[in-house]
Amino acid sequence: MSKYKIGDVVTVKTWEEMEKEYGLIYYPEIGECISMPDYDFVDDMKKFCNKNVTIAEVLSDCYRIKEDNGTYGWTDLMFK
Repeated sequence: MSKYKIGDVVTVKTWEEMEKEYGLIYYPEIGECISMPDYDFVDDMKKFCNKNVTIAEVLSDCYRIKEDNGTYGWTDLMFK
């Protein structure tokens, strides 16, 4: 069961919080990212850290947010 529903406003954790909890990895093709269960938090997502975002879609394994036009998969672990 999903913790959030469409329209909910949630706050993305800081990069430092997630790095401390999950650690950094590096992929040559995308750069630094935080290796989290299910989905990695990639460098391009960093601009949303510590910001409020709006849940736009709830999928079986992730959320899509309005602010990135549904580009990335977001999980409960990425939100405060």
